[in-house]
Amino acid sequence: TSLPELVASIESMRQKQHDLMLGNVIGSNIINTLFILGLSATINQIPISRGGAIYMGVNIFSTFLILAIFGLSKNREIKRWHAGILLSLYILFISFGQFFI
Repeated sequence: TSLPELVASIESMRQKQHDLMLGNVIGSNIINTLFILGLSATINQIPISRGGAIYMGVNIFSTFLILAIFGLSKNREIKRWHAGILLSLYILFISFGQFFI
């Protein structure tokens, strides 16, 4: 389900609709993780391994941290080097999930 989100974010950046891109990222990370998982767990219990809990915790914490950092910046602009750092952190996050959880 991440591929349509990625395509929508890239297309919104190409059309200079940065608010749409940010909303898409927030919606896909926070809403899907918290709302859908919470709703599913309300209906039926979901067993989560220790590694899965750590993975979700890092995902949620990272999203809030990134939003706080860029939300508090003076010009509220993501430059290319910011994007490079974010992409590198994403690759580390995915690698961590593949090899250690």
